Amino acid sequence: MATIYVDLENGNDSNDGYSFANRKKTLASAVENATLDPGDTVRIMGSPNPTLVGNGDVVTRNSSYIFDEY
Repeated sequence: MATIYVDLENGNDSNDGYSFANRKKTLASAVENATLDPGDTVRIMGSPNPTLVGNGDVVTRNSSYIFDEY
């Protein structure tokens, strides 16, 4: 089983992603350039400074999901 590391802030897509020291920058690059098998893990590093972009509720209407901001 393989583990792919992704760091959206300090990663580099030219890295292979197979160790924390060589983590990828984007999730797209991590999954496109790796051969993922069942049981493999993709670890995405959290941001130390998350930004609140708003609040909302997800409601069902006409068999589709609508995001209502408040």
